[in-house]
Amino acid sequence: MQTLKKLLTYSVFLHLVVILLAVEVYILALQNKELKRELSAAGSQPELLKEGDIVPSFWATTIDGRPEEISYNEPRKLHLLLVFNTTCPACKENLPNWIEISRKLDSKSCALIGISLHKPKTTQKYVLEKGVPFTVLVPRDSMFIKNYKSNAIPQTVLIESGGKVRKVWNGVLSSENKKEIANFVY
Repeated sequence: MQTLKKLLTYSVFLHLVVILLAVEVYILALQNKELKRELSAAGSQPELLKEGDIVPSFWATTIDGRPEEISYNEPRKLHLLLVFNTTCPACKENLPNWIEISRKLDSKSCALIGISLHKPKTTQKYVLEKGVPFTVLVPRDSMFIKNYKSNAIPQTVLIESGGKVRKVWNGVLSSENKKEIANFVY
């Protein structure tokens, strides 16, 4: 009798688990359908930042938590933004290229700024572990990704005064890309 009671309890428990799993599968299927609909409405390829686009200034947080505004108001000053996240293998591969550029750059004519898409504490740990020698900021909100069309990382963006995008390099920089950047900023 005791065994039958345990068996019955176990059977009811298993049935409840199966029902809960079925509900979860149904919810996930609905979410999947909605995401597919949104993606097809947006087109198959995400829009990327391109030469001639105008980008707004933005607020960011330093890796030690201080607010900082990035604006493009200084005449004849360029900004080279290096957009990455701390878990991206291609970003890690690109890091030596960015470090090399930062060491050769004239900071009076061009500001080189790393832009991490992760939280400040995660970014701080990454910057310290990798020995990143340039300023790294974290945008305050997701408007940066929208405004700068940062759908492909790593992304290297050269911006002129007034926020006009002069050039964008998506992905890991080739030696040709580095020469091109050198012609702009050294």
